[in-house]
Amino acid sequence: MARLDTYLAFAFGTCFCAVLLFLAVVIPEPSKNTAFIFRVVLSVAAGGVGAVIPGMLKIRLPYVRAGGAFALAVMVYSFNPPALL
Repeated sequence: MARLDTYLAFAFGTCFCAVLLFLAVVIPEPSKNTAFIFRVVLSVAAGGVGAVIPGMLKIRLPYVRAGGAFALAVMVYSFNPPALL
């Protein structure tokens, strides 16, 4: 049986991902400040969802080393889709 904190972490991540998806539809062209806030909240939400996924994820960037849910949060935060356009 899963612990309560596992359910809460998953619920937190899922709810915030859903809210950000809704806001992305409502605000089609966010300002730079709003986009930055979206990235921060999305990375924390991804860490919450990643906390319940078993297995080990390791990130080794020039200035960051992370594992597990924090690695997922760092990976989501460091990916910048607007820079690719």
